[in-house]
Amino acid sequence: MQVISSECDDVAIVTGAGSGIGRAVAEALAASGTAVALVDLPGDGLDAVAGHLRRDGARVTTVAAGVTDEGAIEDAVTATEAAFGPLTLAVNAAGIADAAPAESLELERFTRLFDVNVTGVFVSCRAEALAMLRHGSGSIVNVASISGIVAPILFLLSSSASYCTATDIVVDGGYTAL
Repeated sequence: MQVISSECDDVAIVTGAGSGIGRAVAEALAASGTAVALVDLPGDGLDAVAGHLRRDGARVTTVAAGVTDEGAIEDAVTATEAAFGPLTLAVNAAGIADAAPAESLELERFTRLFDVNVTGVFVSCRAEALAMLRHGSGSIVNVASISGIVAPILFLLSSSASYCTATDIVVDGGYTAL
């Protein structure tokens, strides 16, 4: 990654930034000159991503936090603004895929998947939106799987009932499952 633009006014927070889609989004934002706060669980690649981006001249900070921890996410938004200024963009890409047939899925696994993929989006959006409302503007993008759109079919035909249900709620509030 090479920083294309030396600096712009945008300040972003990206959840799930330690790997996968979150990492790719963080890299693209940093390349555009956006200041980026990388948020992910401790040990999920944050330091490696941050080191890579800093070597290329990006403005980044890291926050080790889980998206289901309301206080930690509020602190992440506060730390982002303290480091770079008002939050203008949030990308919520944190998520897990723990598919299993509904009839054999343990409640603990379903609860964890639902907490990360649905409650985590809510917790993140609320903290981010409150900051953006204070400043009068901002954009939030929530990343979810295509499984959220085809959930009714996958729910019945595959072993992904819990995952499809959670992503359907993020994509459209559960309307396609009705």
